[in-house]
Amino acid sequence: LRSPWITGSDEKLAGYDLGANLEEFKKFNAKRKFKAAVKGVIATNMMKTFVGGAKATSLERKLTEEDIADLKETFRMFDKDGGGTISMAELKCVMERLGTKVSDKELREIISAVDKNNDGEIDMSEFIAMMKKMPEKKNELREAFKTFDADGDGCTTRSELRRVMIKFGQHLTDQELDAVMLEVDKNRDGVISYEEFMEAMETYRPPSFRG
Repeated sequence: LRSPWITGSDEKLAGYDLGANLEEFKKFNAKRKFKAAVKGVIATNMMKTFVGGAKATSLERKLTEEDIADLKETFRMFDKDGGGTISMAELKCVMERLGTKVSDKELREIISAVDKNNDGEIDMSEFIAMMKKMPEKKNELREAFKTFDADGDGCTTRSELRRVMIKFGQHLTDQELDAVMLEVDKNRDGVISYEEFMEAMETYRPPSFRG
C-alpha cells in the first residue's frame, strides 16, 4: 500500500504515461510466463526421476526473490483449479501434455517424494523446496530446451514456443509472443537458439514506470 501509485499526489500520478506503462507491464508479464513455463518443464523432468522411489539430492541452491516469483507462477500453471495444491490429476495432465505418459502408481511415487506433510498433494512450499534441489542448472536447461525445440533443429520457432505455452494453459496473444521473441531473440533472426534461451533464463529486467 506504500506504492507511489497509491500514495502519490494527483499531480504526480497524472505525470505517468498510463498507456505506455500498461504495455510495459504486459510485456513483462509475458516474459515471466515464458520463464515460468521453462521452469515447469524443468520441474516435470525432475519429477520423472522420482519414479521408482528415487529421492532428490540433499544439496540445496539459494533462490533469489525473482526465482521464487517465477516458481510461484510455475506452480500456478500446474495448479489448474487454483486450489493451492497440485493434485495427482493436475500433475498427470501437465506431464501428459508434455509427452510423458505416467501411471497412477508412478504419480504416487512422484508425489510421495515431494509431499512432506503426507496429504497426497504438492503445495507451494513443497514445490519450491523441491526446486531448490534441482540438479546442475545448465544440464537442466539443455534438457528443457529440447521440449521447446520440437523438431530438434537446434532452435525454437515462434510456433514451437506458442505450442509449449498452450500445454501449460497459457494462450499468449500475438503481442505477448512478440514481447517474448523481442526479449529472447537477440540476433533478430526470428528463432531462439540454445544460447539465447540460456541467456534469457539468466537475465531479469523488471519493468520501469515511465513518467
